[in-house]
Amino acid sequence: MSTVQIPAVAPRRTGEPEPDLTSMYVIHRAMLGDLRRLTALLSGPVVIRGERLTAMRRYTASLLLEIHHHHVNEDELLWPLIERTAGQAVDLSPFTDDHETLAPLLEACRRALRGARPVAGEHARTTGGAHRGGGE
Repeated sequence: MSTVQIPAVAPRRTGEPEPDLTSMYVIHRAMLGDLRRLTALLSGPVVIRGERLTAMRRYTASLLLEIHHHHVNEDELLWPLIERTAGQAVDLSPFTDDHETLAPLLEACRRALRGARPVAGEHARTTGGAHRGGGE
């Protein structure tokens, strides 16, 4: 992994608006919630098979890689840049706490993905199709 140089930036001056990181907070909430749901889904019986199962595995592996890159880029680039410019105006601890939660969650999802197997028999009636049970 290469060392990234953070460009020189001017620190926030007194009276300048504080950075609004609300969108980052919302993104983190969605990412963590979706990963938890995806891990739970993959940990149970996977009621798809064939090409759809292959596509689901590829999509999920790609998603996990993108989340990993998001995580690393924030840690190595964005947070240091925000710290240099915003100083005490921003508390990044909720985001760094999310990253401590994210790493084991990503690994749990990877394990669930590796273990995902299609269900045979009644629940997988249609080749390549998803189960369409009542009430869903």
